Amino acid sequence: MKLDILLYKDVIINYLVNFKKLLKNDFDLFVITIICNPENRFIMTKEYFNFLELYFLEFFDEHLEKFQVLYTELSDNSRIYRDLDKVIRSSETQSFDEEFQFIFKEYPHFLKIILCLKRNDFLKKFDFFICEIENSVRPNVNWICLRLAANREFIIYNYHFESQLQIQHFLADVFSLPKSLLTVQIFDNYVNTNNVCFDLIASKGPDVEYYSSKIINQNLLTKSELQLKKNEIRKKFSNNAKYFVTTNFKLTHRRRIIFNNIIIGFDHDFQFLQLGNHWFINVNLSDKNFYEEMSNVSSYEEIK
Repeated sequence: MKLDILLYKDVIINYLVNFKKLLKNDFDLFVITIICNPENRFIMTKEYFNFLELYFLEFFDEHLEKFQVLYTELSDNSRIYRDLDKVIRSSETQSFDEEFQFIFKEYPHFLKIILCLKRNDFLKKFDFFICEIENSVRPNVNWICLRLAANREFIIYNYHFESQLQIQHFLADVFSLPKSLLTVQIFDNYVNTNNVCFDLIASKGPDVEYYSSKIINQNLLTKSELQLKKNEIRKKFSNNAKYFVTTNFKLTHRRRIIFNNIIIGFDHDFQFLQLGNHWFINVNLSDKNFYEEMSNVSSYEEIK
């Protein structure tokens, strides 16, 4: 799956200006990596392209040809999302900013990343999240989006956080990457629902599939014990939550939460995510890894 990205014009200018420079700062390298990543696809319309051509012609004419070459390369490699050209419009947009707003409103899918170098007065008018590259500081949401857009994966450790509240904000930011959470898969050895991860998931109201072990302390759980755990899961999330178990310890030992092809891996129990403990979290965005993870669900049985 290619990650769809909507670029504000300042990001494209940064790329064209800095691509061949020998000395680049971290932000410049992020922009170059994101645009050069073959797994990224950029949301554009004919009007978007036309407005950018006019903009370059008026203010950056020395980069116009480079922009046209970049567009052609992206197009030839199927790295432009064009479906919005099919949308019937009630009126024509009159500027790049209006077209940018149109694209944001009309893009139909659940996961996209919107990038700018820094919010200008126009971008500050909108309440939707736009990743500001120049305000990227680990572990804020800008840093999260940049890492996923550039590399598809990152690892973060307990010592990168200064407070328990910052840990909670980080997790909330990851869960907020899609437009909405429809289905969440949770893999865990045990059913301990009292933790910040599950609180955040429950607050968003998705369908939950909970995959866990049928064996605890080398003992096979009884039917009544399994029903109690299912009740705990449903009490935490909703009456639609589903509970699956397996006797294969290898499948449940690695704790992870999966949604919208995003996989969050934990090296300890979810309750262990406390500031004074030693732990790390791995966040990965990958079709391949998602399908590999979900290929194991046939080894589980649902507790009805």
